[in-house]
Amino acid sequence: MIESVREVLARVARGESTLHDGLRAALRARQWQVEGEVQLRDGTSVLSLRSGLAPSVGPRGLDLLRRPLPIGLGVAFDPEEDWELRWPEGQGLGLWTSIAEVEDALLHPAPDQLAVLTRGPWFAVVADDGSLPARREGWMRVVTLFTGPDRAARFVAETASPPRICELEQAPWAMLAKRDDFDAVIVDPASAGEVTWGPDVPATLARGIDPRPGASVLAARTVAEIHLWLDQAGAARSGRSHTVRQSARGLTCDYTARFGESWRTVPFACVAPTPDPEDLGEGATQILCAGALLQDAHAALAQAGPSPLDLAAAARWLAQVLEVAQGDRIPFCALRTPRGASYWRGWPEHFAVDAIAGLLEVARGAQERPPLL
Repeated sequence: MIESVREVLARVARGESTLHDGLRAALRARQWQVEGEVQLRDGTSVLSLRSGLAPSVGPRGLDLLRRPLPIGLGVAFDPEEDWELRWPEGQGLGLWTSIAEVEDALLHPAPDQLAVLTRGPWFAVVADDGSLPARREGWMRVVTLFTGPDRAARFVAETASPPRICELEQAPWAMLAKRDDFDAVIVDPASAGEVTWGPDVPATLARGIDPRPGASVLAARTVAEIHLWLDQAGAARSGRSHTVRQSARGLTCDYTARFGESWRTVPFACVAPTPDPEDLGEGATQILCAGALLQDAHAALAQAGPSPLDLAAAARWLAQVLEVAQGDRIPFCALRTPRGASYWRGWPEHFAVDAIAGLLEVARGAQERPPLL
């Protein structure tokens, strides 16, 4: 960890990276030792933090700098080294400490981060009336948030029609929970810390629950449901593995899989084997996206001569979708992926309970039909 932090600070010193990104790295690093107040060769007094060579088990820089510094005192990370980063007094260190804490929570979800995500700070693309518009981003309609003013400014500078950016007075979760006109929330787009959430995350945060994998153990019912969740999340089929561990939240199965170019570990509730290895469980799913299930069922049944496996899968998925119905439709709150929400907006007639029940009858009838000789 320390070598990577020093490399970031060295890039800042060479003008290859921004001061703000260097400060981010320094605040999130875990190997700082407080040297105390020192006077540098140029006569400047700073609070000196020195990086160590031991494994990264120490406090983060942001944990050491929560309290306001004495008036007139700045902070220096590894002062008078080639990679020194100095932050003058009065330059909003408290704000950047909060920004680094939010970004750390976004990149490394863990329990007890709800307060951090609620407190912010948050910056957002806003309309003239102060609302958060759902912008077109490829095939998605997205609400765009930022953790820091520099990332917001960079986004504005790189956008053909620069949007208006404002710091929000409070986290937008309750506001977004009342809406159904977006497919995703994207935080810090086109940055190293970019995060994409499905439309269910803001509403769940507004209820006081952090649903992100790692912050919560995903409430799977069967092994098949775990693998279907991984499919919906874009994990590669090959190379998946899991380990079982005892945690404060009970027995947990940690599944490791490749997502794009990186590997991630997702914690699920441990489940017992089922007689049917394809069984998705009883009752309503708490983790799968109803929109993605319905879209995949339509795609499977639209094939010319779907195979028995395709028909069986479509029937399972449609049955799961019906379990989350409210009244005569599938509600927006049952959508947990951007593509599922996009399908919900683009094909609203597919989300009527009668239409789903009719399609399920077709799938089951085709399974029972004898093959042509």
